[in-house]
Amino acid sequence: PFDGIITRVNVREGDFYTGAKPAASDNERELQAAIVLMDTGQFEATLNLPLWDDTQVATGQRVYLAGTNSVLAHAAEGGFAQGAFATGYVQSISPSISLDKRAITVKVLTESGEQYLRDGAFVTAWIVTREREAVLAIPDSAIANYESGSYVYVHNPDQQTVTQQPVTLGSEGQRLVEILDGLGGGERIVIEGGRMLTQDGPVMVVGE
Repeated sequence: PFDGIITRVNVREGDFYTGAKPAASDNERELQAAIVLMDTGQFEATLNLPLWDDTQVATGQRVYLAGTNSVLAHAAEGGFAQGAFATGYVQSISPSISLDKRAITVKVLTESGEQYLRDGAFVTAWIVTREREAVLAIPDSAIANYESGSYVYVHNPDQQTVTQQPVTLGSEGQRLVEILDGLGGGERIVIEGGRMLTQDGPVMVVGE
C-alpha cells in the first residue's frame, strides 16, 4: 500500500465490474482500471532515445528533469544547486527498439523535486553520461567546424591577427567543450564569429 491521489474513477455505484483486461499501453490500463491512484512521492519518466545515443547511457546515471530545456539550462549555470527541476536516475534501458517510435526506451525514476513535474506531462531530461574535472574547456561558440576538422582562432597580440588552430574535441557540456589537444591554456581566442575569419586575418580587440 502507498499514499497517493485518486486521479481517475471508472466505476460508479451500481456498475458491474469484471476486472481489467490485458492492456498494451498505460493509457489502456488507466481506462480499464476501476480506480487510478497516483503515487506523488515518486514519478517514472519514459524517455525515447535515438539508437546512436544508447551506447552512452547506463543504469544508475543521474538525470535532471524539467518542463522545458531553458529551466535546465538556467539551473546548470548554477551547478544545479537550485531551480524548478527534479532529479532521478536511469532505472532501466530496453534492449530492443520500440516499433512505434523506432527508439530506445529508457525508464527514469525520480528522487527529488517531484513537485515540479505533472503526471502525464512531457518533460525534458538531461542524462549525465560522463563527468570530468580539471579539464581545459572553451565555449562551444568558439569552435569553427569544417570538413577538414575543428578549429579555434587564436589571437596574436603582436601582429593583431588570428591563427587558425586545429583542436581535438572531447566531452561536450551544455555550453562548454573539452579540448584534448591543440591548446595549452592561457591563449586568447575568438569566441564569437570565428567562421567569418581567415588564417592570419587582421583583427582589433575592443572593449578592454
